[in-house]
Amino acid sequence: MNNQQVAAVLAKIQLGDNRETDAAGLVLAEWVDSIGDLDFDDAVEAVRMHRRETTDYLTPAHVRAGVKRVRAARTPSNDTTPEKFKQLEAGVIPSAPKPANWDAMCAAWSDAAAFAREVAVYDAQLIAAGFAPCEKAWTR
Repeated sequence: MNNQQVAAVLAKIQLGDNRETDAAGLVLAEWVDSIGDLDFDDAVEAVRMHRRETTDYLTPAHVRAGVKRVRAARTPSNDTTPEKFKQLEAGVIPSAPKPANWDAMCAAWSDAAAFAREVAVYDAQLIAAGFAPCEKAWTR
């Protein structure tokens, strides 16, 4: 963020708890140093989250922790998380079919062109079964 964006975040914080800021800009300089590397929209959302969840006096550390949560919520989860396995086992989410051409894929592993052809065959199988194709997931 630039100084104006940090000032806007600080103004939002000030509106929420009536904190004092100094005319010399020392408080702003401290906040720029503490959270200036963060994304503006993420920082604003972190302030909102803090205000909704706690009455604690908001510090730069709270904003940084909130931004981590905002980013984590926006990032797709890893398909190997235990929750995903539970959902797969329970049938809540369907699992993609094993490649009908599995043996051919394994045999083609050391030949990039042959492997790409086999992945294309599996992509057609996935699409026919109602799943998204592998795209770059299998690219070596």
